[in-house]
Amino acid sequence: MKTISQSLLILFVLVSQLAAGDLEWIRVSDDGKDFVQSETETPFVPWGFNYDHEGDKKRDDWLGPEFGDKHFVQLIAQERKERNTPDVAMLWIQTLVAAIRKHDKHHLITVGLVPWSLDRPGLTSRFVPKTIADDLDFIDMRIYPEKGKIDEAIETVKGFASVGKPVVVEETFVLKCGTEELEEFIDRSRVHAAGWIGFYWGRTPNEIRPPKTILEAVTLSWLESFQKKTSEIAIQPFLTNGVTAHRGNSGEFPENTIPAFQSGIAVGADWIELDILRSKDGQLVVIHDTTTKRVGDQNLVVAESSFEQLSRVDVATDFRRQTGKTVEECQPQRIPLLKDVLLLIMKQHRTRVSIQPKMDCVADAVALIKELKAEQWVGFNDGKLSYMAEVKRLHRDLPVFWDRGANTDINEDIRIASQHGFEALVLHYSGVTSEKVRKIKAAGIEAGAWTVNDEATMTRLLDAGVERLYTDHPRACRTLKAKRRQKENRN
Repeated sequence: MKTISQSLLILFVLVSQLAAGDLEWIRVSDDGKDFVQSETETPFVPWGFNYDHEGDKKRDDWLGPEFGDKHFVQLIAQERKERNTPDVAMLWIQTLVAAIRKHDKHHLITVGLVPWSLDRPGLTSRFVPKTIADDLDFIDMRIYPEKGKIDEAIETVKGFASVGKPVVVEETFVLKCGTEELEEFIDRSRVHAAGWIGFYWGRTPNEIRPPKTILEAVTLSWLESFQKKTSEIAIQPFLTNGVTAHRGNSGEFPENTIPAFQSGIAVGADWIELDILRSKDGQLVVIHDTTTKRVGDQNLVVAESSFEQLSRVDVATDFRRQTGKTVEECQPQRIPLLKDVLLLIMKQHRTRVSIQPKMDCVADAVALIKELKAEQWVGFNDGKLSYMAEVKRLHRDLPVFWDRGANTDINEDIRIASQHGFEALVLHYSGVTSEKVRKIKAAGIEAGAWTVNDEATMTRLLDAGVERLYTDHPRACRTLKAKRRQKENRN
């Protein structure tokens, strides 16, 4: 008897093991791009294996052609009735989601999509992500990267992510490429995807060892690779709460210092931001101004001073002056090297760092990032287009948050950001409007605002739909967001 298997387009409910018993429910994160455990806010990454249990005219059947000894349900309607096929797909999803929600208010709902679901020339499934995303909790996609075409596969994932919902790569395997390339795909797709579920044939590594066929050898290599990545990805996912600690937790510690960065991590900001310049002896140092006058007890020009000279400056001086703290209450602090901050960030998998180059030193920064293999922890931000374009030219997978002023042409900003593949537009808070935010999101770009330090302005921006706030007070920002979420949940 032939087996009728699940379709690539069958609607399903994601039931995490963490949703069972007394454990926590999983929900979509505040920025709409990842998942967290509902009560503790702990990040959650879907990660595991998917076991294969293997037109216009009216039709009287629901199956596609036989595939091996299996049949797949390929149709969701037997006639189109002069409707656009994407509209048929959208109506089908809306009908099923409504039916599910009558009985189940908690589980996340999605639909499985294939690469040709994207609205682009060629074969299409008619399940266009931007058309159906509003009715789904997250986007589920299946992709088998091809040998030598990892860049193309990443662009496909990025296309699904552009609709503003979390993306789970729900089915992938070394079908068209080797294990090393698939590992590269997973690593590079972390910027855009929230989880990965690998495909396998139902036999564990222990059951395959030693492999007796080429297929078994390939499968074993893949399973071992996937298991190796579990601790790296599934156990320690990055936070995604839309709170950027501006120059670290600079409201409580001296800006751009190690204590400020340590505190930014501790309070749970998903990104910390810092500024870099190059010293006379070629070191990338973390400081905002071109001189040490404002923050320090000496006035040195950074680009004309060696790192040894700069390291003698107490850059906590201004913070003590502003806060009235004594030296005992706020110990002297030194300008850190970018390398030291990156090594600090790389010790954990909760918070990432956004680097703002204050001079032409992007190439040096990217080279250091590659040397340390710190790519997954790092992004860049600045308002200078040439610097941000250079980031993408040197490493297209590094996220870019393009800073804009209050009164720039938002349509032109969106056009340029889309052209260069920038992930976010961060506007000066005074120029943010709901209409600007709507346009940014419609283009599949994250909407942010800088630099916001009072609760009233934070509230106004969040009400306008802003997804990311740069702030000197990440602790207060996180508290405000938590209160808003609790209120929404009660309602």
